[in-house]
Amino acid sequence: MTVFLLSLALLSALFVMFQPLLTGLGRAFMLMLNPRLSKEELAARAHMRDAEMLQRMINAAGDASQASELRALGARY
Repeated sequence: MTVFLLSLALLSALFVMFQPLLTGLGRAFMLMLNPRLSKEELAARAHMRDAEMLQRMINAAGDASQASELRALGARY
């Protein structure tokens, strides 16, 4: 029983001591599986999201003048 407790204490001390290293290895592994998007890809995704939102607003607008105003607003971007 004491050997088990001693080994558990040693293992937990090693984990606390090497926690930053283990965290960094975990993050590197996650980046290897799922890499980050580049700034251009993030900007393109945001632009598409904004365009889709504007299109939904135009579709939801019941009045033709509201739709044309939203189209004019969207043409600025």
